[in-house]
Amino acid sequence: MTRKSNHGMNVKSTKKSLLDFTLIELLVVIAIIAILASMLLPALSKAREKARTVSCTSNHKQLAFSWLMYADDHNGTLLSHAYYYPSDYILPNGTTCSEDYKLWQTILHPWQPEFKVYNCPSNFSADCIYTGQYHGKAPIGYNAYVPRYGMHLNKLRRPAELMVFADANSKPNGPGTPTVTNAYSLADVDHVRKVGRHNNTANITYGDGHVGSRRGPSIPNRVFESILWYPTYGGNDP
Repeated sequence: MTRKSNHGMNVKSTKKSLLDFTLIELLVVIAIIAILASMLLPALSKAREKARTVSCTSNHKQLAFSWLMYADDHNGTLLSHAYYYPSDYILPNGTTCSEDYKLWQTILHPWQPEFKVYNCPSNFSADCIYTGQYHGKAPIGYNAYVPRYGMHLNKLRRPAELMVFADANSKPNGPGTPTVTNAYSLADVDHVRKVGRHNNTANITYGDGHVGSRRGPSIPNRVFESILWYPTYGGNDP
């Protein structure tokens, strides 16, 4: 009876040891997974943002092509950022608009009917997503000074350096600072400088149709001599 009892105790002890060892292994595996996840998640996040940046660049290129097609179809006359239109009209999303102005997205729509092209994939603010509405808080803005001072394509000075479209931000600067105006029409340096997407790097469409990127802090002030902002200078008022 004693030997039988001892054998039974040995079996129970062995089962308990195996169970304890398995729980320890599980905890070790969980700890290793947590460490690997902490190492990989930032890399995955950067990869996702890189993919969104590439998609945004594609949107800019399509806007550039549409912008150039518009000019070509209008004998070189450039797209207006907005113009006075005192009557009701139909927006690209099919609704009636009673605003007194047509914005550039509506004007360009026949040349670029895809709404997603007007958006930045890294913009997660719902009120900044363009879906064919009358839209001032655009995630991609149009340089207001391009049509103002260079209404004809052949009058653009060094177009490869001129900002036409850019990732934009219509949000306030922060407490104690003035509110940034709607960014559909790029008129304030903070529209682009404080874009806050693509690791604070703005995608920019230039006047020759190519697309590049620029860190927000490097965007120059809107001064009349700046080729980034103004298509011409000399003989015009800033």
